[in-house]
Amino acid sequence: MPIRARLLSMLLLLDLVAVSSCKDPGGPRGGNGRERSAYFLTSSSLAKTSALGLTLGSAAPCVVAGSQGLCVTPLRARGKVVNLSLAIGESEPGPGGAPAPHVPDRRPIRLFGSGEGLDRDGRVLLEAFDLAAPRAIPGQGALTDATPGSSFGGLDTLFGLVDVQIAIDASFYTLRFAFYPQPLADDPVVKSCVDAKLLERIAANGALVEGGPSFARGDVLVCEKSAAGDECAPGDFRWIDRDTLALSPTRPARPRQIQHIVDQGIVCRMNPGGPNEGNHNQPGELSLNGFRMGARLTQPVALWARHETCNTTFSTREAGATVDGTSLSATVNYDLTGFVFFPGLTEATQMTSAAVLGAATLGPLAAVERLGPGPAASATMKATVSVALGKEPHAPCDRADAWDGAAPAPPGN
Repeated sequence: MPIRARLLSMLLLLDLVAVSSCKDPGGPRGGNGRERSAYFLTSSSLAKTSALGLTLGSAAPCVVAGSQGLCVTPLRARGKVVNLSLAIGESEPGPGGAPAPHVPDRRPIRLFGSGEGLDRDGRVLLEAFDLAAPRAIPGQGALTDATPGSSFGGLDTLFGLVDVQIAIDASFYTLRFAFYPQPLADDPVVKSCVDAKLLERIAANGALVEGGPSFARGDVLVCEKSAAGDECAPGDFRWIDRDTLALSPTRPARPRQIQHIVDQGIVCRMNPGGPNEGNHNQPGELSLNGFRMGARLTQPVALWARHETCNTTFSTREAGATVDGTSLSATVNYDLTGFVFFPGLTEATQMTSAAVLGAATLGPLAAVERLGPGPAASATMKATVSVALGKEPHAPCDRADAWDGAAPAPPGN
């Protein structure tokens, strides 16, 4: 590929394929040829509000990983996502309870995003998402690693930050679950794993929330508003004092946290031989360890790709036949029914502001805390993936302006 075309391709992918400043052993194994691909994250199960501002729907008794409580469907869910991968996993049973037939690929295939490290400018490679207002997230090119004919029954999403909004007692609470610390440069593991120059760049570029307060990984913050449509500014979030459940504009001595995320921690794998050129002269390799949420697909999805000189052809299966396309648009629809979990509660009348502050968590987080990461915890979440392939002709390889970077439209549009 000509140098000019290579540079333009990198810019169009919004730096998602930039070389990581810390090695990414879990990164894509394929090349990063020119491709047209976009992914849209959404949820058709979010709760609604009426014209009077009342929440439609109510809390329902539920059991998460053996723990009884009440589950609530959020009005909104958004935040920062690190990456998304199709994964080996059992899909939902078909008619009569029989497993839906599919041939699982042997390894997860990343659809977009970085690994768990940083780019060479010290930026955490995250994409903003809002499940109520999906936006195009560019693909990365790892679908070429999938075996032709591959079918997947699971989905892995790695989050850096998740905000969910629920309504309790005529107030609207947005709960913020932080899976990365801010500022990242203050983390002692990060300080020990990178050199002084990169640490300076991380301090300048590594903000998880622009203009937001400092917080530690595992912190739970809250923003309270009187209307569902009122936006929470970064400075509106408060910490929850674990002992008194009082809200504080500064981090208390004992803030409410998700212990599993705290214990997981950031990991530095030190290089036995010290800094080396292959790792950009850094002492070690960082893994920021966000929250990885698994989900079962209600129907398996068949998807793979191949590079052809400088372009990418995508393939799927429709009615038993292979269908090819020159562009890919995929919508991931998460089922967030009962996504917010109140452990130990048995009646809706117990759902007070104190319960929000002291107990509310995410169902998948509660499952991982009790069961550990793996298929058992992933069974608590469901999702669907809808795929649409475009038929635009491939452009000649010597045309640096062959693609203007416009994302393919979501499936169904």
